[in-house]
Amino acid sequence: MARSITGRSIGRGGVVAPLLVAVAILLPGNQSAAASTEAERLVDESRISIERMLADPEFFRLKDFVGKARGVLIVPKLYKGGFIVGAEGGSGVLMVRGADGTWSAPAFYTLAAGSIGLQLGGQVSEVVFTLMNDAAVLALLNNEFKLGGDVGIAVGPLGAGLEASTTSNLERDIYAFSKSVGLF
Repeated sequence: MARSITGRSIGRGGVVAPLLVAVAILLPGNQSAAASTEAERLVDESRISIERMLADPEFFRLKDFVGKARGVLIVPKLYKGGFIVGAEGGSGVLMVRGADGTWSAPAFYTLAAGSIGLQLGGQVSEVVFTLMNDAAVLALLNNEFKLGGDVGIAVGPLGAGLEASTTSNLERDIYAFSKSVGLF
């Protein structure tokens, strides 16, 4: 049985609720008003993204992955575009599960990448990365996070995919669930 933030026992279906509560209410306190507003907006967009994806039947496995994850990085808007030279970027919220099962306060991350080669198009994605073990969390915290093994699609009004990446232990450490609009 999982434990909620209040300490009450919750069933397997409720393992995501503490994450949603933590994303909604935990913000760092020492920020300027503008930064606080921006952080609150990102936390709110992240909460809406994960709620939308959890409610989508295409992402039925997401709840299980979040329930087992050591950390979750939610990027509500990941932009990707290119014509020969490409760029990708977005901001997100990272939450890490403690040893007692509770979620940490959110940490804010920006993802950015560039590429060159035969490419054309643009897309916007909502992405939820589930970090399945401590090695994956440490790789992200140490800026050693690299995406790979993409099997997602982004054609037409809705793209959905599951992506897996590994760290040095050659097991699947990170899964990315994405919902995309656009063509790339």
